[in-house]
Amino acid sequence: MNVVIDMKSKFLFIIFIIFQLWFSYITMVHPYIGIHVKNVSGAWFVSELEQASPIILNQVKPGDRILAIDGLSPEENFILKTGRVIEQAAVIRIMHPQGEVIDVSVVENKLNKLDLFPFFGGILCLGLSIALLLKLKRSPSAKLLGFVFLTIAAVFMSLGASSRGNIFGSIINRTSLMFLPVMFIHFLVVFFKEKGELEFSFKFVRFMQGVVVVATITKILYFIPSVAYRVSQTTNIITIFFFLLGMLVIFSYLAVVSIRYRQRSGYFSILTKTIWICLLISFLPFACFSFLPLLLKQAAWLDPYYSGWFILFFPLSFAYLIISKQLYDIDILLRRFFLTGVISILPSAALVGIAEAILQGHVPLKESVYLFLTILVVLSLVLYFLEYFTSKFEPVMFPRKHKLQKALRQISKNLGSITSFREMKEIILVDIVQTLQVYGGAIVFRYPEHVEIISEGDIDHEEVERVVKMEWHEDHPSYTCMIVNRHEEFSSYLVMTRKRTNTMLGLEDSQWLSLIISYLAVSLENIHLIRKLTLKMQELAAQLPNEEAGQDLIWFRKLMFELQEKERVRIATDLHDTTMQDLFFLKKRFASFVDRLEPKKEISDQFRSIIEFIEIINTNLRQSCFDLHPHLLQEIGLIQTISKLVERESYESTFDLEFNGQQAKAIEGRDLDTKRHLFRMVQELINNAKKHSRASKVSIRLSVSGGRFTLDYRDNGVGFDSERTVVHEIGGSGMGMEQIKTRTLYLNGSFKLDTARGQGVRIQITIPIREGLSA
Repeated sequence: MNVVIDMKSKFLFIIFIIFQLWFSYITMVHPYIGIHVKNVSGAWFVSELEQASPIILNQVKPGDRILAIDGLSPEENFILKTGRVIEQAAVIRIMHPQGEVIDVSVVENKLNKLDLFPFFGGILCLGLSIALLLKLKRSPSAKLLGFVFLTIAAVFMSLGASSRGNIFGSIINRTSLMFLPVMFIHFLVVFFKEKGELEFSFKFVRFMQGVVVVATITKILYFIPSVAYRVSQTTNIITIFFFLLGMLVIFSYLAVVSIRYRQRSGYFSILTKTIWICLLISFLPFACFSFLPLLLKQAAWLDPYYSGWFILFFPLSFAYLIISKQLYDIDILLRRFFLTGVISILPSAALVGIAEAILQGHVPLKESVYLFLTILVVLSLVLYFLEYFTSKFEPVMFPRKHKLQKALRQISKNLGSITSFREMKEIILVDIVQTLQVYGGAIVFRYPEHVEIISEGDIDHEEVERVVKMEWHEDHPSYTCMIVNRHEEFSSYLVMTRKRTNTMLGLEDSQWLSLIISYLAVSLENIHLIRKLTLKMQELAAQLPNEEAGQDLIWFRKLMFELQEKERVRIATDLHDTTMQDLFFLKKRFASFVDRLEPKKEISDQFRSIIEFIEIINTNLRQSCFDLHPHLLQEIGLIQTISKLVERESYESTFDLEFNGQQAKAIEGRDLDTKRHLFRMVQELINNAKKHSRASKVSIRLSVSGGRFTLDYRDNGVGFDSERTVVHEIGGSGMGMEQIKTRTLYLNGSFKLDTARGQGVRIQITIPIREGLSA
C-alpha cells in the first residue's frame, strides 16, 4: 500500500513539475499585456487596462476598437474569445474614437514584481513540500502539510500563466485555490488525531473534495469559445465563494474542537489556541481584504499579490514546529513573538514618522500603514531570531565569551569521570590554566595536619601553602585564591597566578571561575570520599582473617590489585615514552654539540659532565620503571628478578642484604599472578626495612615444601609493638604492612609476624602454589 502511495506521489510530482515548467516558460516569454475587451454589436472594444505596462497605457485607452491581433481579426484570436482579454500577442492594431489607426507593438518581456513574487513563492513552497515529504515520511500530518505546500505552490506558479490567458493555467490556479481549504481541513483532522488522539469523521472532507472534482470537470467548458467566458466568470465567483466557505468551515471546526475539548490538558489548549492565531494571520488578510470585496463586486482593498503571502504563515509555522519537534514549547514561542511585536511598535512608529518628516508629508496614508506594518514585522522577526543568530555568530562577535563557555562545557563534562588527583591535574587543571592564559594554577587540599597541592605551570608551592594557611583570599599581589569546599575534615582551594599579560584575573574570568568552582566542589568532594573509602576498605581487607568473612571481600582485593598494577604500568609506559625519550634525544644533541667543541677542552668537559648527569637521571628512571613494571618476571623468572632487585638495593642500603632462593625453583612453573604478588611483597619488605628497621642485616629466603611456598624475612633492627593501631590519614604515606597482609590473604595464604621493640622483625608468609600459566 505504501509503495502504491509513493508511486502516486512521484507521478503527481512529475506532472506538477511538467506543468510548472510550461507555465514558467509562458510567463517568461510572453509579457503581461492586461487589456480587457468587450463585444459591442459584433465589434471588440477596450473595456479596461489592468496592471498594463507604461507603453500600453500611453497608446491604448478604454473605448479604443480592436481591429487585428497579430494580423488576424479578433474573432480568430482564441484567448480573446474565451477570456475577453488580449494576451500572448506581439502586435495589436487599434482604432481610436477619433478614427486614428495605430499598431501597438508589445515590447520584449521584462519580469516585474507581480511575476517574481509568485514565482519565488512557488519555489519556496515546492521546496518546503519536498523537504516535509522526504524528512517526515512516517508522519501522516507532516505528509498532508507537504501537500498543502504543494497546493499553495500550484496557486503561485500557475498565476503568471493564468493572467496571460492560458486555459490550463486558469484551470490549475482556480482548482488549487478551491482545493486549498479542503487540504487544510484534512490536515487539521489528521493533525488532531496524531497529536491529540481526537477522532473526527472524514465524510465532510470527502464531500468537499467531491465538490472540487465536479467544479474542475466543468472547467472543460473553457475550451468552448461560445460559452467559455460565461463559464469562467461563474467559476470565478464559485471559486471565491468556495474558498471563503472553506475558511468558515475551518474556523467552525476549530470552534467545535475548542469547545468540546476545553477541559483537556494545558498542552492541547495551547495547541488549539496556536492554530487559531496562525489561521487568523494566514487567511484573514487574503479573505477579508482581497476576496470579500471581489465577491461584493468591488475593487480589492488589498492586492491579492500581496495578501496571498500571508497564507504562507500557517503552514510555515507548523512546518517549523513539526520539523524542529517543538510543539510542547508553543506557549513560549507565542509569548516570545508577541513580546517582540509589542517591543517593535514604538521603533516602527518612530521610523515611519522619520520617513514622513523627510518626505514632508507626501506619503499617502495607505502607504504609511503598509510601511508601518512591514517595519513592524521585520523588527519583530529580527528580535525573535536575535538570540539564535547571536549564538551562531558568538565565536566572531564575542570570541572570549565563546571560548570560556566552550571550556566550561568541556570541563564540566570531564569532571563527571574524574576519580583521582592525577586526573584532576591532567584533565581539569591543565584546561583551566590554558583557558585563562595564566602562568600556573593549583588545587589545594588542606587537612588539619598537612597540606596537599597539585599544580600546573609556574607556581610557588610554598607561597600557595602560605596563602591557604593565612586564608589570604583577597588583594594578594600575585595570586587569586578561591574557596572550593570547607569541611571539618578538610578544606579545598583553587589558586591562580597572574595572567601571562602580567595582570590579575578580570571580572569575566572570576565569574567564569565561580561557575567552575560550583562543578569542582562536587568533584573534589567525590575524590575525597573515594580516597577515604578506599583507605577504609584496604584496612578492612587487611584486618579480616583468612576465613569465610575474608573471602567475601576477595572481589575487592582482586579489583584493588588490578587497578594498582594497571596504574603502575601506565606510569612506567609514560615515563619510558616521554621523559626517557626526551632525555635520550637531549643527550644525543649534547654529544653532537661536544664533537663540534672538541678544541675547547674546558667547555667540552663541562658538557660531558652534563651528559653523564643526564645518563644518571636516565638510569634512575629506568630503575623506577622496573620497580613499577617488573617485565623481567616473564623473561627470566621470579628468582632472578628478585636477585636483580636485591643486588641493586644492596648498593643503596645501609644494611647487609642477603637473598636465598635456590630452594624455590619450582615456583617458576606456576602462574604469573602469584609471582607478581610475591615480587611486590619482597619489594615492600625491602622498602619497609630501609624506612623503619634501622637494621644492620636483612635476609630474605624463598623455599618450597609440601606444595606450599614460603617467604621468610628477618632483620636485626629496632622492631615495633605488633599490638599498636596505626591510623592512616588521607593524603598521608602508604600502608606497606597492610598491603603485604592483603596480598597474602588474596593468595589464600597465612601471615605470621614475630616482633617486639628492640628485638628485630621476623615475617613468615606461606602460600599454596596454584597451578596456572607458566612464566
